Amino acid sequence: HQRATNSTSRSAGAAAALHSLPPGLRHSAAQPAAAQRPDDRDLEETQQHQDRSLRQGRKKRDAAGLRARGGGKGGAVNPMDRLSNEVERIPTEVQDAPARSESTYKSFLRTFFPGVMHNPSLVWISVALVALVSLWFVLYFGFVYSADREDDLATMGRDLDPGSPGQQARLRRLRDTGAKLFSRLRASDPAATDIVMVFHHPKHFYDDGPEVLEGKKLDRYFIVQHSGAWLGNTPFETLLMEREKPTTTKTDARIAVLTDMCTFLPELGFEVTPFCSIDGDEIFLRVSLRKEATIRYHLKRVRWWCQLNPRLIERMGIEQPADEAASSPPYLPYSAKVCERLKEAGFADITVQDVYRDLGEPGQPSIAGSVDRIRLIMDQITEHFDIDAAVENGLLVAYYPVHEQRKLEVFREVWGRMALVLDMSFYQPLQALRGYFGSRITFFMAWTGLYCKALCGLMIPAILIAVLMWSDWYVNGGGVVLAASQVAFGVLIIFWAAVTFRLYQQQQGFLLADWDWNKRRSVARDRPEFQGEFVPSDLNAQTMMRRAPPTKLALSRTASRLLVASMCLLSLGIFYVWSTVFQVSVTAQDLNITAYVVLGILIKVLDMIYTPILLQLNEFENYRTEAEFNNALIWKTFAIQGITYYFPFLYLVVIQRHTAAGCPSVMGLGNATADCVMSLQIELVATLL
Repeated sequence: HQRATNSTSRSAGAAAALHSLPPGLRHSAAQPAAAQRPDDRDLEETQQHQDRSLRQGRKKRDAAGLRARGGGKGGAVNPMDRLSNEVERIPTEVQDAPARSESTYKSFLRTFFPGVMHNPSLVWISVALVALVSLWFVLYFGFVYSADREDDLATMGRDLDPGSPGQQARLRRLRDTGAKLFSRLRASDPAATDIVMVFHHPKHFYDDGPEVLEGKKLDRYFIVQHSGAWLGNTPFETLLMEREKPTTTKTDARIAVLTDMCTFLPELGFEVTPFCSIDGDEIFLRVSLRKEATIRYHLKRVRWWCQLNPRLIERMGIEQPADEAASSPPYLPYSAKVCERLKEAGFADITVQDVYRDLGEPGQPSIAGSVDRIRLIMDQITEHFDIDAAVENGLLVAYYPVHEQRKLEVFREVWGRMALVLDMSFYQPLQALRGYFGSRITFFMAWTGLYCKALCGLMIPAILIAVLMWSDWYVNGGGVVLAASQVAFGVLIIFWAAVTFRLYQQQQGFLLADWDWNKRRSVARDRPEFQGEFVPSDLNAQTMMRRAPPTKLALSRTASRLLVASMCLLSLGIFYVWSTVFQVSVTAQDLNITAYVVLGILIKVLDMIYTPILLQLNEFENYRTEAEFNNALIWKTFAIQGITYYFPFLYLVVIQRHTAAGCPSVMGLGNATADCVMSLQIELVATLL
């Protein structure tokens, strides 16, 4: 009764408003919807009538069951009678379920997809395509895809499994070439180089050499963590003497750094060899760590994690399948007492090389690989001296790790040959890559290999669906097959992305467990670029830690994020101007190549401009640890590149359809129709090419 009263009031008000209009407008205002969309209006009224009929039938059945059991407005309902009523309603509810489901589905379409009509053919074709491609995904990822977990390249060519006779000949030639190159390098360079530092030559005149520096400004190059006479703990004594002077020149500071490096590094057991450049303006300092006793000392000092030798597992009687990657031996902090305990347990002839895995060169066993040696050297230097600040301010020219030519030859032959372009396995020697390039690059290569393998699984369904879409477009001008293919491919992309992400999570988890990264709890050290004042630590007042004022950090990071937001808005404005200037009309006769070329240039130019700006903003925010620095840089890069690379395409399919211009016209069979999705496909191909 209340709904009827409200409806009558609204009808009376509408009638009064209609009669108040002039006669010329009265007829046009009376039936606007019926004149424009008669089919939609009839469909909506029919659907509402069906919904009301279902609700009224349900209410009548409930009332009849209630009266049959003595219930009503005047009396209470027996709980058992109510339960019986509910049980008896189950068959009726099951019988009405298809009608209610169809009603809900059509209501969903009316609410979220206005104007889209229910088409059973569209649904069945989409379901068939999704089922067919899902079956292909199951077969590919279950039986064809394989993870890169084998360790056949960990010894860099010494333990490769020869295959065909051609492979055997190539490996023999590789070993011979590597052995000759290795012996030639050893003959000319008995102490192979791990790191090279480049200094300004003291006798060469530089324009900025006479520049006067205040002694106190040299404090930023010292890294110390103890209270009291904290500068007295630094081994850079010559540079400390320059600091005590009221003023000094940049040339004197450079000479002091060179002198301290030549004195400090040999005291730690590193081999240091200086030599002059060809043009005489620079001095190169070769630093290497090759003495096994020195390596063990530094491994013990920092509690370095070393992997156990696989042969030790066999000698201890632990039966594990050697051909499985999951049988990789664990990592343990280096300790010479492990060898002593094994001798006490009955392994009399065991040595340190038998306990830990050999990562050295052929004929020169070592428990530290090239990455380990470089990190040990840099750990000692950066513990006392900010080498990055020295390079930035001109006290040092550069520093860099040195490649090992034999390993590069092996990588080039086994992993980097042009013939491997046709190898669809995309094999990545992860263990060897980690031993030479480090974990960060290895994880990147692991993702690259897995992504390429996943794209191979997506390639065949994508070609199939593309053929269906373009065939229907050119033959029928875009019909049910085209729409069903678009829907099916969207669903499959979501499924494929989820599977690929889960596979990488599995691969990443395996590598973390294989390398025992989950067990390592290393203390996060301050970045050399971090600027702050030394204050007593919260845990130990006798230990000084470098900290920045919280207010200054908050202001700098807020300003940086506002600038990043401004850059995002600038990109949005640039792409809006592009879309306004180039009202892209995608037709078979008139393909607007100029718009796509300009868009591709805009994307690359903005990326080239924003990348160095983001690095500078990240430095300006003054993060203390490398983890904080990398995380902040990732978020900034994600925000900027998400706008720069993807907004033009999102604008086409999300915003442009609601503008006055509408979707671009796509030429079908003799007629042009507005289709944002097909336009997006053409725009993506043209822009990326």
